[in-house]
Amino acid sequence: MLKYFKLIMSITNSMKLIPFFIILIFVGMVNNTFAVEDNVVIEGNQSPGLYSTELYKIIAEPSDNPRTVELSVYGPIGKIASQKATFDRGGTFVQFFVKFNPPLYKVDEKYTMEISGDGLIGRMNFDLQPAPGGLEKLNERDEVNSSSQPSINFRTLNEIQKYTTEFDSYDQLIISGIINNFDSNFRFIQIDIIDPKNKITRVTPLVVSDSGTFEKEFDLSRPLWENPGKYQILVSHMNNEFGEDIVITSSEYIQINSIIAPQVPAPQVPAPQVPAPQVPAPQVPAPQIEPNFDIIPIAIIIFIFILIIAFLEKLRRRNNKKNIVSATSTAQTPSTYSQVPSTSTTRRVTRPVTRPVTRPVTRPVTRPVTRRGKNNPSVIPTANKIQSWRNYKASWPRNTDFSSALQNPSACFSTKKDFSTGKIVNSKAGFPMARSGSFAIVFKFKIGNKTHALKCFTSPPHGFENQVRISRYLKSKKLDFTVTYDTDVEIIVAIAANSTQISCPMLVTPWIEGKILQDYLEQDNLKQVSEIAKEFFEMISKLEQFKIAHGDLQSKNIIVQKDLSLKLIDYDGMFIPELRNQPSKEDGTLHYQHPLRLKDVKKGGISVYDETMDRFSSIVIYLSLLVLSAKPNLYKKYHDDENIIFKNKDFESPDKSELFKEVSKIHNSDIKKLNVELIKYCKSKQLSKIKTVKEILM
Repeated sequence: MLKYFKLIMSITNSMKLIPFFIILIFVGMVNNTFAVEDNVVIEGNQSPGLYSTELYKIIAEPSDNPRTVELSVYGPIGKIASQKATFDRGGTFVQFFVKFNPPLYKVDEKYTMEISGDGLIGRMNFDLQPAPGGLEKLNERDEVNSSSQPSINFRTLNEIQKYTTEFDSYDQLIISGIINNFDSNFRFIQIDIIDPKNKITRVTPLVVSDSGTFEKEFDLSRPLWENPGKYQILVSHMNNEFGEDIVITSSEYIQINSIIAPQVPAPQVPAPQVPAPQVPAPQVPAPQIEPNFDIIPIAIIIFIFILIIAFLEKLRRRNNKKNIVSATSTAQTPSTYSQVPSTSTTRRVTRPVTRPVTRPVTRPVTRPVTRRGKNNPSVIPTANKIQSWRNYKASWPRNTDFSSALQNPSACFSTKKDFSTGKIVNSKAGFPMARSGSFAIVFKFKIGNKTHALKCFTSPPHGFENQVRISRYLKSKKLDFTVTYDTDVEIIVAIAANSTQISCPMLVTPWIEGKILQDYLEQDNLKQVSEIAKEFFEMISKLEQFKIAHGDLQSKNIIVQKDLSLKLIDYDGMFIPELRNQPSKEDGTLHYQHPLRLKDVKKGGISVYDETMDRFSSIVIYLSLLVLSAKPNLYKKYHDDENIIFKNKDFESPDKSELFKEVSKIHNSDIKKLNVELIKYCKSKQLSKIKTVKEILM
């Protein structure tokens, strides 16, 4: 270290670098930062068109920790839009969809796309181009779509201010509207809110009713509305909840006023005249103004920079010395150089010749090759031996590892000839069609004319032998509402994190066309709910007959097909008689289970794993369907993203539940019986004594 210090002093004494250091320190003090090179790559269209939806792929070096990044778009008015995504552990890319719709974006203006977060930075400049087909095509589209443009109204909850555009910060704002010439194929509304600071907040897509109306309530006391001023409300009419095709966007402005309670003056009471004691004023020291920059990082950067310069200078001097020695030796023995004996002088000449040759050649060649192999998970390495999942102890494959493997079926299904000729089904955006859950991800896969669902486990399937037994049992019963699956197919996956190949188990089922019950009800299909209730009653009766329990009976695990028949999916926690006396695999989903089943056993909870564990959720779902067939308006009043109408708080405090009170007023004998029994079971701790729906209604 001492020799580097002496070298630094000799360099700085030459005065050649002092002006540069002064400029560097000045820039660091003024900006309080130093330039950082981009360390991510943004791939995507650099000349997007107006009204287009573009996919941008963000590529970065893998990391051992998850990293969250934010994509921001800046324009002439500042920050226009932003969205976030997370790199998985060992992941090398994330993807964003960006929609370039007016009035946020305009043609022929300069925009910058920036990626930031967790040590990652990247930028890309782009120009927005006219819509495909030129200005005439854009005008033609606007004329066609203007007939379906949403009209927007604003009012308060108590309708004191009806159809106004000015609200107070304590109001309940209701945004409603109607779509003229409504087309039932375009059933979704997307609301974007731009606050006075140009921050954009996107609301969960709303489903448009059959009459073309929509409505959304907001509490103006929430942080979303914390900045008083003018807000822009954008309402986009879309063909689906993913926003793949926006038909038309309407824009309106509202004014939010911050109301402060008036100050009531206190009554003026004359105070007695008491002379104040003379106390000398304390000497308050003048505030110390600290500089607005941190000198320590600047000093560290400068010191590192000087070390690099010193090291380069040392290399330069050594090379000059070598050249002098080499030239001297050559001048002394020009014709007999190869015959010089192995003296110390000769060794000093030959060693430096070999070092510069070997180092630059080996390092730059090997490192990029290694990186390309790690960063390209779709290529399955062939050097490593394929390990069995049963003996594998390291990190388990992630969703992206399975997705990458399925891009090359001939490699990942080398032992299954029929599967090796298949292909994964992609969405319109070019991504694999998949649905992920807590422990697995399901891909849509096509072999010839048949479409399958491939369920890949994203954590080690310790109970896979139980899945084999369940499959065998369901095939023997031949129930219409269950899905049979094969367990003998394995997929070869390359794990990008450690370049290992393992053979993982899968569950292969026919692909079921339809909608999950939750989506079916959300799309205003309440007219058919009585038929669905009948199908559900038949399904739970058959499950009881064959002593089968699903374990997580809820609206997301029931598929409604076109003919209104039902299919039960996701059998991870299923009970069959062969599995009796085993521990429970899962506790079910909130809003469908008894509160004691969701509670830890050590804290008074109850673990159930037998044919009775679906009875409480069966009553909840069947009663909900009967109630909606009698009073459909209760759906919007009590439904949120997870339940049908009942919530966990209703089960915890049934006597205080408003929903139980409303249900008790419905004049239907079946509803009344189920309602009374459900209230009784909510208060009971004997879950094994809950009756079936059929027994209650007998």
